[in-house]
Amino acid sequence: MRLRSTIVLVAGAIMGYQLFCDPIVGLANNGDFVRVLAAYRLVPDCEAGHDCYFKYVTTRYRFEPNLGFGLDQFTSELITMVPALAMNWFLSKDGYFDLRVIGFIHAALWLSGLWWLMPLFERWTKWRRRIMGALLLLVFTDFVYVQYSNTFYKDAETVIYSFLMFVFLLRLAAGLGKPFLNGAGLAVTLAMALMAKAQHMLLFLPVLGFLFLFRRRYWPHSPRSLYAFLTLMLVALVALAVTVPRAQKVVSFYNIVFSGILPDAPDRNEALKELGLPAWYSQFSGSHAYSENAAMNAYAEDLEKRASQRTLIGYYFRHPGAALALLLRGLPDAGRQRVPGYGNFPKESGLPERMPTRAFAVWSNVKETIFQDRPGAVVSYFVLSGLALVTGTIRRWGNRADLPALAFLGWGMAAMAYAISTLADVLDTTRHLYVYTFLTDVIFLAAAGVWLHQQRVLKD
Repeated sequence: MRLRSTIVLVAGAIMGYQLFCDPIVGLANNGDFVRVLAAYRLVPDCEAGHDCYFKYVTTRYRFEPNLGFGLDQFTSELITMVPALAMNWFLSKDGYFDLRVIGFIHAALWLSGLWWLMPLFERWTKWRRRIMGALLLLVFTDFVYVQYSNTFYKDAETVIYSFLMFVFLLRLAAGLGKPFLNGAGLAVTLAMALMAKAQHMLLFLPVLGFLFLFRRRYWPHSPRSLYAFLTLMLVALVALAVTVPRAQKVVSFYNIVFSGILPDAPDRNEALKELGLPAWYSQFSGSHAYSENAAMNAYAEDLEKRASQRTLIGYYFRHPGAALALLLRGLPDAGRQRVPGYGNFPKESGLPERMPTRAFAVWSNVKETIFQDRPGAVVSYFVLSGLALVTGTIRRWGNRADLPALAFLGWGMAAMAYAISTLADVLDTTRHLYVYTFLTDVIFLAAAGVWLHQQRVLKD
């Protein structure tokens, strides 16, 4: 209990230093914040132009009651915003929304997960518990994770609730605490993670399958309630899929086709034909949706009619080499830990624009040193840590089918996250790979935990 409190307090202090002490750390807005803020009629309180985007973190947001309701698609971040708005209403002196309020809510969720996770190690020897606690602190208090707390990116929501989901899965697997409460926590966090961002919703289909297969251990409620929950999640998944804004689909389609597929296509005209586009669009090869010379600027209506994710998926199946090229293209981005071109500090800090933070970056610096510009090292880390987790779990708990399945589940989700981030868009890949980065770190930590547990068993 003492180590548990120490770990959570130290984690809280490190997160608090980064999130709330000047100059605060966050991740600059690239324009995506509006997808959350518009629903509450909030706009950045900053000078027009790029000072609001990419260069600096905007800390103040003003309410604009005259703005229309701006929800383009539902996200669970809208639910997380409710306590943040209530807290801001109580604390704000000038009526503005302070970014640090949502940072506090996100940090509280992280710390809650650590608090519920630490009892898993109570039966370990003291030094093994300390090693595991130190690893958790090293990874999850790194700026790579903390910076997203002071943002409205949907990826942050996916990662936070995925972390809590895994914590409740592990508590149910170990029989810790009250099963009813752990089951309820699992249901809520799984639903919140699934509904955080449409692009990542498919990651949680295997989790629903896992719940169904191992329902006796992981669903301590009535079978009828499980079937109702699974049905509700599938309905939510379909609803998210069909409500993705058309403009967002067109932008992703354009980036993949013109920036990803065409530059390396052996016959660009034939590739365009298969993708449902006229041959003369080949002149835009190499551009992306935000380029000055992009076809999006002059032929937006035509592209909106022609762009089709179904056609793109069919192209991948007919040309697996093109899909493989995009997967390989993403490896250098997976090796980077810092999102290139994004600032971590507010403008009022007086620091240069787009400046990255250097505090609490040990884990990310070590990974970047090993993986940056080394695609083979990225693949090796994913494969070896996954194999270590799966083989260690089978060796220790081979008589329980659910635990090796849970190990395979995490490994498979990481592979899916990588594929989604590299095949569904080719811009801003390092930021899109945030969920993949989280899942590979979870696999590493889980493999370390299995090894430490195995050593305890061997010694006993």
